[in-house]
Amino acid sequence: MRVLVFTWVIALPIFLVGTWSFAKPGGYHGVDAQVAARLRTLPSDAVVVTDEPGFPWRAGLRVPDQLVDVSVKQFDQGRITEPDLLRAARARDACAVLATSDERLGRFRDLPDKLADAGYRTVLHDDDTRLLLRDCRA
Repeated sequence: MRVLVFTWVIALPIFLVGTWSFAKPGGYHGVDAQVAARLRTLPSDAVVVTDEPGFPWRAGLRVPDQLVDVSVKQFDQGRITEPDLLRAARARDACAVLATSDERLGRFRDLPDKLADAGYRTVLHDDDTRLLLRDCRA
């Protein structure tokens, strides 16, 4: 019993240190912080079309149901296509499009041009990250 208690006394703090960032994630930095700040300005029922659902989730927003799983596999196998993204971004409650990876949303390079007619404009563009917003009265 003493060996078991001693093992737990040693193991528990190591476990907590290793998993703390998962249980209580820290804030964003750099471009990610700018994206998070912009998303927090959107109406609470706004929808964000994105390849990184964690951003809207942490801002209290949501993503279209069909874009909850935005793995590269979904794009490679044609389960998420450019017409799907355009349709989702043009939906009445959609206010933002966020691409964070050239392997997912970023592969559609002309998406910003195709969404200009829906009122979207690029407000942030840095390496892999591009954020498009439109006036939203959700």
